[in-house]
Amino acid sequence: MTKMSGTKFAVTLGAAWLFAACFSGANVQGKHAKFHGCKADDVTVTEVESEGHTRLDTSGCGAQETYYCIGMKCRSPRLLAISHFSVETKCKENEVQTENKPNDVFELSGCGKQATYACQQVDNHVIDCKKTK
Repeated sequence: MTKMSGTKFAVTLGAAWLFAACFSGANVQGKHAKFHGCKADDVTVTEVESEGHTRLDTSGCGAQETYYCIGMKCRSPRLLAISHFSVETKCKENEVQTENKPNDVFELSGCGKQATYACQQVDNHVIDCKKTK
């Protein structure tokens, strides 16, 4: 078993956090680009200080998204709501329109169907969305 001094442990932990933040940023940059149909180089990622988790705001390809990350797992409430709607209605994600409401509530429509999803942080800040109507 290797012992680590407090300073060495803090530096190691800090490097691990920095790696996770950088990896998460590149990860959401790619997700944003893929979803909105452009190159990752056209997407800007900004880290916003947030309590208990990392929040990354992305912009590019004519769209903006917010991702909440815990470790290296990042989720966008809006894109998750679209994904749920798409699976439930068999409507392609790019055919779904969204109207953002306060508190991560989204009214979705597409393929002649409509639904409202409320997204929230659960279990260690992992985002989940539930259909409300």
